Amino acid sequence: MNPKRHETAADNGAGTLASSPLQTEEEEEEEEEEEEDVCVMVVVVTSSGWRFLKSCSSK
Repeated sequence: MNPKRHETAADNGAGTLASSPLQTEEEEEEEEEEEEDVCVMVVVVTSSGWRFLKSCSSK
């Protein structure tokens, strides 16, 4: 029973450590985009297929 408990605690700890930096990076990127750049993403569908367009402009 004890080894299983230790493994679970280690797994939970690893998951927490792995997710926290990712969440911080995402928040920082969102803040930078809001303050510096405004981006518009458009998908254009034509008879020959589709194209993904992204244009950014600074405020």
